[in-house]
Amino acid sequence: DDDDDDDGHGRVAGQRFRYPPGVTGMRACHFVWVGGGESPALTTTLALLHGRCRGVSQFDPSSNRIAPEATGTAQVSRVVKRRRYLIERAREARVVGIVAGTLGVAGYLTAIANLRKLIAKSGRKSYTVVAGKPNPQKLANFPEIECFVLVSCDQTALIDGREYLQPVITPWEAEVAFSHGEVWDGEVRLDFKHLLEPGRGGDGGGDGGGEAEPEFSFLSGGVRAAQREFNSLSVDDDDDDDDDDGHGRVAGQRFRYPPGVTGMRACHFVWVGGGESPALTTTLALLHGRCRGVSQFDPSSNRIAPEATGTAQVSRVVKRRRYLIERAREARVVGIVAGTLGVAGYLTAIANLRKLIAKSGRKSYTVVAGKPNPQKLANFPEIECFVLVSCDQTALIDGREYLQPVITPWEAEVAFSHGEVWDGEVRLDFKHLLEPGRGGDGGGDGGGEAEPEFSFLSGGVRAAQREFNSLSVDDDDDDD
Repeated sequence: DDDDDDDGHGRVAGQRFRYPPGVTGMRACHFVWVGGGESPALTTTLALLHGRCRGVSQFDPSSNRIAPEATGTAQVSRVVKRRRYLIERAREARVVGIVAGTLGVAGYLTAIANLRKLIAKSGRKSYTVVAGKPNPQKLANFPEIECFVLVSCDQTALIDGREYLQPVITPWEAEVAFSHGEVWDGEVRLDFKHLLEPGRGGDGGGDGGGEAEPEFSFLSGGVRAAQREFNSLSVDDDDDDDDDDGHGRVAGQRFRYPPGVTGMRACHFVWVGGGESPALTTTLALLHGRCRGVSQFDPSSNRIAPEATGTAQVSRVVKRRRYLIERAREARVVGIVAGTLGVAGYLTAIANLRKLIAKSGRKSYTVVAGKPNPQKLANFPEIECFVLVSCDQTALIDGREYLQPVITPWEAEVAFSHGEVWDGEVRLDFKHLLEPGRGGDGGGDGGGEAEPEFSFLSGGVRAAQREFNSLSVDDDDDDD
């Protein structure tokens, strides 16, 4: 995997050179950079040679002087640390974009194909983007992509990425990030020749079978489950989160029950991570009233608390979900937000949601806007309620900053099914919408005149929504 050839040559940033007589590797060499001041090419070269040679001097032709250390040598460790940070950011991503930054380097198509196999093997979704020379404005057009891998020549492959919304990494860093349990040794590589080796991608990148061990996340301070679990949700015939093989699910995380245990109500859970976090709040809401309790272990202090942070306030979260359901029942125009393009069955879920909303007498629109935020959804003032179809990890939105309520598909089915009463269960997936006959046959009675309902918001009687949209036009002008 090094940059040495068998004929006594080496490579640095795509530049090929001959070693002095008797020298067989870069670790015995001292390099001299010819040029004055700082430059992106010099920064890249220093990062590539960091810890791999005796040093880098700099010769300035304008002053005819040589400096023992090249400009920026003291700061190169920051560049290496930032690459490590970007790898950690990439490990948190579930949707990856492969940017074809070159159309002329030999083997780039093979490298992209093997990258797609590697990403798919890790349980993530990938898209290939052909956008010429990348810049922050171009890549900002893909908000659903959480990380980019730039397949390019050595001279343009290293992007600092501080101006980009999402991390931009090299193919070498991608292999480290998306291979489960892989540890980065600090080496910076810009080429993609390792992806051209036979059997790469399909056979590399993590273990091939079994259940991968979870990893510690240096960004969130908690445990990150193997990504393949997130995209392997199966559709069960029942409505609970228990599988027939002794497994359960919470917020997309699949786990094995202890021997003799068949459901979550007999379990006590432990959250690994310190302090509060949106993921912890979501998990507490999902487990509210469905287990014996949730403790919290803080790895930084090596202590365990009998109750997780926010347990006392979780009832407020559940009450707010009930309030949002009532707000949704008042809506006449509903927007279905496609917050995912990678979870299996999302198109079927959206189609059945449209049937359910139409059956309740409401109007619906489908909105594809990437990751939702208050500014995006504020562009649709005629929509009175939004339903977010997304993966479990991003489906629960508090919505206090939004003009209109944002609810989950499970809450939508409760809100738009006439006479349905919410039992307080918080669910984030949409597998109930994938069952045969859902949407068209569900959600309210099929015929006759629906009974009016009491509105907890207005304090009055709310007629069935189908009455609002069934106004007939008479030929006469009177009101009789």
